Amino acid sequence: MDACVLVNGEVVSLGSQFSLKDVEVVLAQVDLDAVAARRGSTSVFQQENGRTRISSVAVPYKLCQPFNLQMPISSPIKINLYSSEEELSLGAACWLWDYLRRSGASGFLLPLSGGADSSSVAAIVGSMCQLVVKVRVPFFVVPKLKGRAKVLADEIGSWHLDVSIEIVVSALLSVIQTLTGKQTLNKVDGGSDVEIQGLRNIQARIRMVLALTLASVLPWVHKKSGFHLVLSSSNVDKELSGQLTKYGCSSADINPIGSINKQDIHAFLRWAATNLGYSSLAEIQAALPTLDDRGREMTSEELSVMESGEQFSGVVQYQCLRNLCHKWGSTLTPLEVANKVKKFFKYYSINRHKMTVLTPFYHAQSYSPDDNRCDIRQFLYNTRWSYQFRKIDEIVQDLQGDKVGITESSNRENIGASLG
Repeated sequence: MDACVLVNGEVVSLGSQFSLKDVEVVLAQVDLDAVAARRGSTSVFQQENGRTRISSVAVPYKLCQPFNLQMPISSPIKINLYSSEEELSLGAACWLWDYLRRSGASGFLLPLSGGADSSSVAAIVGSMCQLVVKVRVPFFVVPKLKGRAKVLADEIGSWHLDVSIEIVVSALLSVIQTLTGKQTLNKVDGGSDVEIQGLRNIQARIRMVLALTLASVLPWVHKKSGFHLVLSSSNVDKELSGQLTKYGCSSADINPIGSINKQDIHAFLRWAATNLGYSSLAEIQAALPTLDDRGREMTSEELSVMESGEQFSGVVQYQCLRNLCHKWGSTLTPLEVANKVKKFFKYYSINRHKMTVLTPFYHAQSYSPDDNRCDIRQFLYNTRWSYQFRKIDEIVQDLQGDKVGITESSNRENIGASLG
């Protein structure tokens, strides 16, 4: 809550929680005698008797205003609390506008795929435009989900580009084939997991380079001065589980949703579809899969629990297991919970180094993993967690009487940080 005036525990004047103003002054007309009377009514004889008397100094003027009907005493007001979705919409929008004007940039550029993450960033930019004036927001889109991306861009009122990167990808693959003598195959052509992951990383990094290039040349194309800030759209789920490419699309100038998990993004999309007037967000949200990462066998709901400060920050693995056995005990066995805990910490430790180079986040939640400010843990771990996982096995053995081993990972799951 921002600047406010309180009298006897009641709010009589309150500043804007989210505002584009540089300075906001909050005024109220209060009765100081009411404060003294309230203090006297709640004190006992012993407290009053032991109170130190304050010396009075006579001055030839009065600081308090005389009684005036034209200046009534400020009455208590009702405080309207914002929902989490409203706070994300307004807070991140003000943050974007403040960053834009202080940096001297002339606009934003967002790689808009039509998925949940980039669409939520687009909605926040639209919220900023509604708070300020219509701002030029160039979007460029990759072929995936480009129909939804164009509809959303039109609703927001941005300048939109459909961009294909296949020519650049093919050229780079040709260079790799020339250097190595081997041809990289897609999944449909029988490519291995290493080839598929490598191709995805190439595509992500090309999109990053193209986005940064367009951000610098588009003002020149439109005969305008300045440059554009590139917006990232990675979320907490991707950051902690490593589902992003190092120096890929997660690399940009700023990230409005970097401290938000997938569950909160879902809720924000539903809210924004109605309250911001971008109806296409409802379709985008409804099309989201319920299982975000089948390889890791964890739903977005389970990831959000793992990421929370209560379960993840400041606790060790076996403590996390104990907490989650109580939380998930009605639906999962201790063995199933143990396997999920192991998978989470395995992939977190493999991909922790990616967090050290991520774009600065808008700090919106207590579970923010922003490496620059909020998460000062080490970035190099023993990914086998031999001692910790052995303790987990002992706990599960005591609970179930079964010998539990670390779940073996498939070849695809073993693609770790070195390829990302």
